[in-house]
Amino acid sequence: MDGAPVLAPKGPGTETDPKRAFQTGVYTAGVDALSPVEGMRFHLGIQLTRTSGLLTIAALLLLVAIATPWYVVNSSAGGSQSLAYYLPTSTTAGGTVLVGTAQNSYADYHLNNTGDLATAVFYVLLVGLVCAAVGAVFALFTALPSFVRRLSSLLGLIALIAAIAAPLLWFAALPGAIGKDLPSHTGSGPWSSFFGSTTIAGVSQNWAPSFGWYFSLGSFVVLLIGLIWMLRKRPSGP
Repeated sequence: MDGAPVLAPKGPGTETDPKRAFQTGVYTAGVDALSPVEGMRFHLGIQLTRTSGLLTIAALLLLVAIATPWYVVNSSAGGSQSLAYYLPTSTTAGGTVLVGTAQNSYADYHLNNTGDLATAVFYVLLVGLVCAAVGAVFALFTALPSFVRRLSSLLGLIALIAAIAAPLLWFAALPGAIGKDLPSHTGSGPWSSFFGSTTIAGVSQNWAPSFGWYFSLGSFVVLLIGLIWMLRKRPSGP
């Protein structure tokens, strides 16, 4: 009809609200109305998503897990004494055992099998940390091809497996490794169980996993939440 307004369909390049354009990925001539930070995010396609957030949290937890002790043995012999087992994050052969303020390698305590296990756990965690960090970066850039963004989900799955594999490996293999390193052991001790305590001739001793072991489990929980959320979000088939 003459005089009636003509409504043109909106397509790429015709979005008039710049902030809406940023959210939808549709370019607009009005993008100049965005703030400098928003404009940079718009052009790079950077958008904080739940996936990137969860992967970032998981990566940070894995980083803390690598830097903190994984096991501790406390004894009242000769006064209170603690032996903390760290992962080999330094060039010290076989990793580091912390006794009070002194740091020594597992080899110094003739704990070679335990040191080898700590090294294996470290590399498993390192794979998980790298996958979670790279996946978080990929998930940030919404302008990347879809297959690259889907890669972030695969990297998150690898990180999830690593985050649970490391503490399970430590749990299953540590008593046996300590037992091989201390062949003359008797009674109960960290060679007989992962958690425990005992008192012999008035000397008490207890042993248990430490911070790093729990931080790795925490990273697994975060990644598992992300996986469940992703599976629930996926549209159901016909």
